[in-house]
Amino acid sequence: MNKRIGIVLSGGGAKGAFEVGVLKVLLEKINKDKDVLAGISGTSIGAMNGAFVAAGQFKELEKIWLSWTLKNCPLIQSDWFGNIVSLVVKGYMYNPEPVKAFFRKSLSVSSLFNSPTKYVNTQVKLGNGELRLGGNVFQKTDQDLVIREIMASMAFIPGTPSVTIFGQEYGDGGFRDTVPVKALIENVDDKFDKIYIINVNTKERVWNPALTKNDTSGLVSKLKFIYDDILWDEANRSDIEIGMLKFWDNDNYQVIYPEKVNLSTTDFDTALIKEAYTHGISVAEKVL
Repeated sequence: MNKRIGIVLSGGGAKGAFEVGVLKVLLEKINKDKDVLAGISGTSIGAMNGAFVAAGQFKELEKIWLSWTLKNCPLIQSDWFGNIVSLVVKGYMYNPEPVKAFFRKSLSVSSLFNSPTKYVNTQVKLGNGELRLGGNVFQKTDQDLVIREIMASMAFIPGTPSVTIFGQEYGDGGFRDTVPVKALIENVDDKFDKIYIINVNTKERVWNPALTKNDTSGLVSKLKFIYDDILWDEANRSDIEIGMLKFWDNDNYQVIYPEKVNLSTTDFDTALIKEAYTHGISVAEKVL
């Protein structure tokens, strides 16, 4: 009997290259087993990856990731005066126009709307922190809206500006929902035969004791440590636990983690992306 498969993609910026490597193996397995990809959810970079997969454009997504460099990746393009000046003057570092142009050129929104695979992403309303959901589950006509929803899910403020949707400002879904398991099972379908969670962070955090010294060295790194390795990690684990409450058996619920993380959120360096992508393939081949 054909199984109904669900996929959940976490946020993580450039670390999403790992997701693409895992997806390559996982989608081949789903096709080989004659199973059905019934639904996919994603937050931030996972929202982007998920949209291409649901639209039937994984091959294009793969080529896009492997062609990106620090100079041509649309997600991190600054105005001519640089990202630091932009942050001071405009309040954000990276120009959103290349991102919008990228989606309009590369993502087949019509294919996404007509896809049998249900797709959902998450955004956070700025000001009150309410979670908003987007994707082909909720509307089927406004192509510009679905692009704005994906961009909002990816808007890691103050790196990029907020995105206006129906007169309200929205930002990165990862502020509330780093691994959108709940969004998948509550808004797509709760009758999946199996759900795969692709997380871009390692299962066990590698702590850096040097950052806990009581001195003024590395203040920025310490603040990043508090946010990325404590607050983000806590939210990350909580999101995964939500799914485990319903799909408690590993036969029905599988979390795929990298064994290592070789890049940070904005490290869209060609060599690092390829390494993370290859690592995703290697991990998937071991666990699937």
